[in-house]
Amino acid sequence: MRQLNKFTFNICPTVSIHNQINLLSNEDIKYTFNDFQKNKQIISCVDNFSEIERDECHIYFCPYESKEYHKITNNFPGGIFIHVHEIALFDEQPFEHKSFFQISQSFRFMKKLTLINDKRSRKLHDNNEHLSIIKYPHLSQLDLSEAQDDYIEQFLVDTKTCLPNSFYLCCRLSSTEKSDTTLCKKYNMNKLFKSAFVMFNCIFQGLSLFDRRFNQLRVLHVNSSWIRYSSRLTINNTENLPNLKCFSLYCDTDTVVYDELIVPLLHRMLDLEKLHLYLIIGYKNTFIDGNNLKRNIINHMPPLNIFTFNIRTTVHLHNLN
Repeated sequence: MRQLNKFTFNICPTVSIHNQINLLSNEDIKYTFNDFQKNKQIISCVDNFSEIERDECHIYFCPYESKEYHKITNNFPGGIFIHVHEIALFDEQPFEHKSFFQISQSFRFMKKLTLINDKRSRKLHDNNEHLSIIKYPHLSQLDLSEAQDDYIEQFLVDTKTCLPNSFYLCCRLSSTEKSDTTLCKKYNMNKLFKSAFVMFNCIFQGLSLFDRRFNQLRVLHVNSSWIRYSSRLTINNTENLPNLKCFSLYCDTDTVVYDELIVPLLHRMLDLEKLHLYLIIGYKNTFIDGNNLKRNIINHMPPLNIFTFNIRTTVHLHNLN
């Protein structure tokens, strides 16, 4: 390519640890670009992932023009990325406050942040009075669905983290039933976001989690592993959800508390306009049919204009009249 006068790239090769022969270090890779497009900055970042048994090398040309930057690790070299709106963090080591601060400074115009990390943050509960405030002024989507619960607390509770008043949250609460109460009390849902996608990989106490902290929510999508009753959680849960316009509930395991938990929860959504249900219901003596849905759901939601559902009812033969 003798006529080539401009060459930009963003390459991330992966090498299995078992296939390594002479793997270059980060400095070795940088040296190979010494005579490559002089006066241009080329960045190299080598990461070793021992748990998944592979090494990765990310090389790219500056200025970085892509709108996305994925697989940011604790080894991130820094820089200013004015064009990047979407980033994803991944590492086998926990991310601490220092890393988040550096990332917030490098990607000041980020709109979506995804965090993939199952390691507890070591310094999360340390005294943080001396730490700088991390600001995400343009953030509109925060995906913590593959992050350890500590990071949910770090983003939603930590006084050293400043988030917009309205954004889309996707998270997974994998804590025990007992600590769900603590989690719900800590997170000031009312102040932090107006739309959310929440996955509960724990026992989902259907009514208890929807207290006044959810009053400002307009859109809520819930994916639950189980829906069943528990007497442990005593959060006040009788108030209506006046601002909720769109709600979906997905659970692919049997529940026998349709009348006790699900229907009362839906009755609190008086102004709902869009509803989707995916449920497997163990019912007492009859199938869920159109009359049941009209009587228990549709008649209680005058503004409802979209209602989609996928409901399977199972009835024990001994309970049939």
